[in-house]
Amino acid sequence: MTAERSNLGHDRAFDLSPVNAIKCATFHIKAGNINWPMAIYITFAHVWACIGLTHLASVQWQTVLWTMVLWPISLLGIGAGCHRLWSHRSFDASAPVRGVLMLCNSIANQGSIFHWVKTYAQNPQP
Repeated sequence: MTAERSNLGHDRAFDLSPVNAIKCATFHIKAGNINWPMAIYITFAHVWACIGLTHLASVQWQTVLWTMVLWPISLLGIGAGCHRLWSHRSFDASAPVRGVLMLCNSIANQGSIFHWVKTYAQNPQP
């Protein structure tokens, strides 16, 4: 399998090189196509996650269990709901199933269904 090339000339594969990250960020800043509210939100979400990791030893076991229960539920909301049902229309769902998938999607905290589907449709597909 050959690696695709982006307009920056580097592989689109997972890359942890700070040099390439700076090149990508510089390119997008100059192009003016950064969604700043989302960039700030993602930055703060990761900062708070790192802070949360420092307190993990003091968390009650019920909190960890609840997190492990909500994680696959949120994945169901994104995977089956936003991605398969609303983006691709891969299946038909009754109103109660759509309602449950909407609630599952809200747990994932990835924005509204409308925004998720619109953003997904704008992403270039390989």
